[in-house]
Amino acid sequence: MNARAANEHGRKLYYATCASCHDDGDSTPLATRSELMLNSALWYPWPNNFVLTVLNGVGGPGDAPGPIMPPLRNALSDRDILAIGDYLRQSRLNRPTWPVERYQVDRLRRATSPPQ
Repeated sequence: MNARAANEHGRKLYYATCASCHDDGDSTPLATRSELMLNSALWYPWPNNFVLTVLNGVGGPGDAPGPIMPPLRNALSDRDILAIGDYLRQSRLNRPTWPVERYQVDRLRRATSPPQ
């Protein structure tokens, strides 16, 4: 897949999976909706925090009140997570994509897999 096609794949996945909560539509960010451009996980030189957030979500029963994001580990493939990360780094931050070897989505997926 060439870079342009990969970016389009990431864009489509973002709008299908993430935008309903994270796209501000050029409005003022709300406390209940995390503006991804401000999220430190996208600014780090390593994608681990981004990948773990996508895999495991944020918040849930027993956590302090605040933003909630469902885990997407069963909804997105490793390749999908790379595509969304690349799209967000390029489109929201105007930053280069993370080197693919830094993602290690499969390792992080196994290491944080919930007990069966």
